[in-house]
Amino acid sequence: MFYGGGQMVLAADPSALVCFQLIEKHQINVTALVPPAVTLWLQAIEEWGSNQALSSLKLLQVGGAKLGKRWRHAFRMRLAASYSRYSAWQKGW
Repeated sequence: MFYGGGQMVLAADPSALVCFQLIEKHQINVTALVPPAVTLWLQAIEEWGSNQALSSLKLLQVGGAKLGKRWRHAFRMRLAASYSRYSAWQKGW
């Protein structure tokens, strides 16, 4: 990623208020969250009435636990990004 010119942006916390600004400013296209943060982001989009700050986002990876069916549906309806579930624990370790 870095060799190809990519960069990493770290947020002080996963709140929508902090992260949406960073995503918009740096045109971030991939990020990862745990399910509770996803639900907070979706609630913020609904409350603020816009997801414009996330227009550069192409992929949201969700790990740590399974995102509930209701939230997966809400994610697909409110964001243009793809959703990917990942696990940090690999079998055989």
